[in-house]
This record gives sequence, structure tokens and C-alpha cells, in this order.
Amino acid sequence: MKVELLYFDGCPTHKDALKILEECVREVAPTIRIKKINVVSDDQANSLEFLGSPTIKIDGRDIDGKVQGHKDFGLKCRVYESEEGFGGLPPREMILNALQRGKYHE
Repeated sequence: MKVELLYFDGCPTHKDALKILEECVREVAPTIRIKKINVVSDDQANSLEFLGSPTIKIDGRDIDGKVQGHKDFGLKCRVYESEEGFGGLPPREMILNALQRGKYHE
């Protein structure tokens, strides 16, 4: 399973996203390493299909299934929807579910 955290340096939430992701990976697949990708240009954002920072991908797929087909790539902050509303971090459950799906398909 390939786990990636895509971000840009000015993102105020990418470090918190990494902490949550690390906790979830330890719980579901402790031998997996997280690849951190600092997105530095619009060209790179387009080639990586980067929907904003932070973005988490499992085996190349965004953890948020609702964004499949979106094309608004770029260097910007990302917003996630959860039961509590909208925020700059993906819900922990979204990360865990994506990791479980990835683990099942190994």
C-alpha cells in the first residue's frame, strides 16, 4: 500500500494532518511508510492532481471519494466535510476507512 501526504509549505494544517495520518497508519498498517510530497508549482499540482493542502492519497486515490473527477488542482488550502461541518483537516474516520480499503486490496 502506498500512502502519500501532499502539501505546500505555507499550509497551516499539513503538520496536524501528518500527525493524524501517522496515528491512523500505526493503527491499521504499522509497516507502511508515509511519503511526504511538497508541491511547489501549479504544474506539479496539475500532474499530481493536487486538490489542495493537505491531500492524502492511498495507492494514488484521494481519501475523499466525493472529489473523484474534480479538476480544480492548484496551490491552495483544502477544505474537508465532516459531521462537525467544514474544516482544514480530513476527518480521522475518512483516513481510517481509506487505509482499511487499501489494506483489503493488498
